[in-house]
Amino acid sequence: KEVIFSRIDELIDIFDLEGRENDLLEGYSRGMKQKVCLCAALIQDPKIIFLDEPTSNLDPAAARMVKDLISDLAKKADKTIFICTHLLDAAEELCDLIGIIDDGINLYLLTLSNNIISYNLSTS
Repeated sequence: KEVIFSRIDELIDIFDLEGRENDLLEGYSRGMKQKVCLCAALIQDPKIIFLDEPTSNLDPAAARMVKDLISDLAKKADKTIFICTHLLDAAEELCDLIGIIDDGINLYLLTLSNNIISYNLSTS
């Protein structure tokens, strides 16, 4: 229990949510709600993390912080992170492998140097 409370305090600090802990979510902006969702994804300190548009609705400073956090988690904390994004610059900045999916079908799997390591033309 103490570990969870310690983790909560850590995430509140990381996401700059001090003083807002007891506020109702309905009063939060979209960016604040995004931060709470990211906290929820990280609270249990998982080894594998799935994030859908993690910088969506965040101001530029918060988006930069989230990108840095994702990078640190992947490199220093040895986490595997799957990111769904439409922002190709974010994918290039954060990812070692990039999968391009169209209508649920994985079409390409690329290395960071844009070498195609897998290609699927099947659309059935």
